[in-house]
Amino acid sequence: MPKNYVSNKDETVRMFESDFMEAFSRVHFTVPLIIYIPVILVMFYLSIAVYHISALNIVGLFIGGIAAWTLAEYLLHRFVFHFKAKS
Repeated sequence: MPKNYVSNKDETVRMFESDFMEAFSRVHFTVPLIIYIPVILVMFYLSIAVYHISALNIVGLFIGGIAAWTLAEYLLHRFVFHFKAKS
């Protein structure tokens, strides 16, 4: 059985052979923040001001969304990203 080692290098592992595809596999850590924080704020505004959803429902939906996202992320990582085709 092969041993798995943690690398001490500063560079990340290459995901694609194509340089073109590899360029799209990296993003600065602030990009999701710049995209998602305004969307979250707009959704909070809409849920309170337009749809009149109570604070308790908003908290419940927020926690449910985090749980659903975590489950989806785990299942994708576990079964899709580590998929090994039988040869």
